[in-house]
Amino acid sequence: MEAAGDGRVTHAEHSGGQKSTYVAYICRLASVKLTGPLERVLRVFLADTSAHHHGYDLMKAAGLPSGTLYPMLARLEGEGLVSSQWEPWADEAGGRPPRKYYLLTGEGARVARLELAQAAVAAPGAGRRGARRGTPRAAGEGTP
Repeated sequence: MEAAGDGRVTHAEHSGGQKSTYVAYICRLASVKLTGPLERVLRVFLADTSAHHHGYDLMKAAGLPSGTLYPMLARLEGEGLVSSQWEPWADEAGGRPPRKYYLLTGEGARVARLELAQAAVAAPGAGRRGARRGTPRAAGEGTP
């Protein structure tokens, strides 16, 4: 075991002092906080894990503004949960700039499924339609 500078203790492999795969995986999970917007983005990615999505499509599908989506994608990419690539320049694009396409990595798909499953267990009913916080209630609903 070795101390991690901030008081945490991590297990290190005997060869080279590198973290084990398990510890690295757990540390990665700890850095992903499942918020409502992140949950919506992950659900879009998980709907088809082999699909490449550009930002505008993700904004529309998840119902998020660009100021929320793009920093989130940058964090996910930094964590290795999402990869990205620019489309090649095409003359027939009608003058629009190239799009950046995002793809959930294999690790990202595993983490997303695990996080969504844990959230469903922690808050049963929270994942059902109409059960979101902030959803207006119908007249008389929820009253005795």
